[in-house]
Amino acid sequence: MKQKVYFILFMFLAVTLVGCEFDLEKISTTATESITQADKTIEDWQVVSTGMQIKEVKILDDLGLNKDLVTILKIAPANFNFEVRQDGDNPKSVFSWQEELGAKIVVNAAYFDENYLPTGYLKDSQKNEFGNLYLRGSNNYTGAFLIDETGLPQIYYLPTANLSQENIDSSQAFFQTFPTLILPGGQKAEVSDSAKQANRTVLAQDKQGDFYIIISQQNSLTLFEMQDFLYNFEEDIDVAINLDGGTSSGLAIETEDVSYHLSSFYVSSVLAIYEK
Repeated sequence: MKQKVYFILFMFLAVTLVGCEFDLEKISTTATESITQADKTIEDWQVVSTGMQIKEVKILDDLGLNKDLVTILKIAPANFNFEVRQDGDNPKSVFSWQEELGAKIVVNAAYFDENYLPTGYLKDSQKNEFGNLYLRGSNNYTGAFLIDETGLPQIYYLPTANLSQENIDSSQAFFQTFPTLILPGGQKAEVSDSAKQANRTVLAQDKQGDFYIIISQQNSLTLFEMQDFLYNFEEDIDVAINLDGGTSSGLAIETEDVSYHLSSFYVSSVLAIYEK
C-alpha cells in the first residue's frame, strides 16, 4: 500500500462570521508555513492522481524576501466530474465540505452575503437557483464558471462571451464572480485594486483546456500582485477569474496518496471535483 503524504496549513480565524472579501478590514488571520514531507515547499509538479498535479510557488518581494506562498493545482477535466454546491443554511469550512461530500477536491467558490446567499447568480448542481443574473457582466460580475449539459466545465468572460439564457438554463451548474484577472487570450484585465492584502482564490484555464485552482496562503497579496503572478506564470494561462478571498479561501484535497488542506472559515458555496 502506498504511504500517504500529508500537506497541511492551519489558519486561525477571528472576529467575523462571514469570509467574504468585502469584510477584509474586519478580519485578522495568521498562518503557519505549509508543511511537506521534507518540510519545504513543493517546487516541482507532483502527481496527486491521474490528471492532477500540484506544486507550491514562492513569491518574493522587491528585496528578494518571501512575500507569499501560492498553491497551484492543475486538473485535466477529462478525468473528473465537477459540481457546484450551495448550502446557506449550513455553511461550513472547505475541509468540512470535503468530508461531507467525499469529493477528491473542494475549493471555495462564489461570494456570499451576511445570510450566506450568493451575491451574484448561482445555479447549483441540484438545480437550485440563487441571486440575480448579470448575463453581460454588469455590476462588475464579469467572470463565470459553467458546467454544460454534458458535464464539461468552462470559464467565461461575460462581456464578450456568447452565452444565452438558454445556455444557462440547460447547464448542470453555473456561478458568477468578479473581477476577471486574465482576459481570454491571456491579456491582463483592467482591475480596480484597493491595495488590500488578503488570501486569494483564483480559478483559471489554459489554452489546452486544463484547469488551475490557485490559492495564496499568507494573507499578503493584492489583486494586482495576484494578477501579475498569473500573467507571468510559466503555464499558458488563457483566462482567470477571482473567487471569494480572505477567510473564505480554502482548498481540501483527499486522494489515495495525498492529503492537502488549506483551511477556511465558513463558506456557503464550493466547487467540488470527483474522479470519474
